[in-house]
Amino acid sequence: MSELGAFLRNKWLDQNMSLDYLQEATKIQKRYLLAIENGQYEALPGAFYAKAFVKNYSEALGLDPDWVIDQYGAELPEIHHPESRRNSRIDRLQRRRNASRRSQGRPTLLPVFAGILFLGIVGFGLFLAIQGLSDSGDQSSAPGEDPGVQVESNEDPSEPAAPQQEEEQEEPAETDNENQPEEVSSEGMLTTYDISNMESLEFELSFTGESYIDTQDDSGSIIDQYDATADMDPVTLDYSDRDYVLFNVGNTSGVEVTINGEAFEWPSDSIHQNVVFERAE
Repeated sequence: MSELGAFLRNKWLDQNMSLDYLQEATKIQKRYLLAIENGQYEALPGAFYAKAFVKNYSEALGLDPDWVIDQYGAELPEIHHPESRRNSRIDRLQRRRNASRRSQGRPTLLPVFAGILFLGIVGFGLFLAIQGLSDSGDQSSAPGEDPGVQVESNEDPSEPAAPQQEEEQEEPAETDNENQPEEVSSEGMLTTYDISNMESLEFELSFTGESYIDTQDDSGSIIDQYDATADMDPVTLDYSDRDYVLFNVGNTSGVEVTINGEAFEWPSDSIHQNVVFERAE
């Protein structure tokens, strides 16, 4: 048993806890808690899980996780791959949002130019028409003579002109959010979404790196479980018939998720997150 493992074990023994309780409190499987106690970090899904799991383990024991890492961090395995992939993914998302905001806020000049051109053409046509009528009146009517032809009009000049009806503008269609969950609470690593307005609940998981994922029902039982790698094929999970499902994700930077075909963004930048989807009573 490693020094870190002995320290953590003595702490939960002093507090009359059990590994079953710690598994429920941390959402980390008991076999991984035992691996940390025995210093068998190769049994974890990946080297980057060691630090995250130790922090969660320490918090469940009421300890300062940063102090524990400072004291025993030398025992933890080194992470040989950078987290630049997660950062680059966040940067890509931010750039897309900024580009979308700029495109929405920037006025389009083409309709303005088209309107000016149209008004210019109409104005020039009216000018030619007025000039033509003026020339025709000068040539056909001599001083003291009545014009030979009078233009009759069905309009009574004493009656006011009928007001022109304003064109009805179509109201923009409301955005349909019935296929997406609504965030209702967030506390620590746990975020809860309401899916009461959703008839279908289909997830697609695409993997860009190593990650551990399991889904659980409201009793804590495992529904599906994956030790994912970057070359793993996407996974589709249909939970439309469930009122509750919890996603326990060890490395969110290695997993991209869509819900009913639309991209889902993780609630925070934390590597280890728990996300609950449930139908409110």
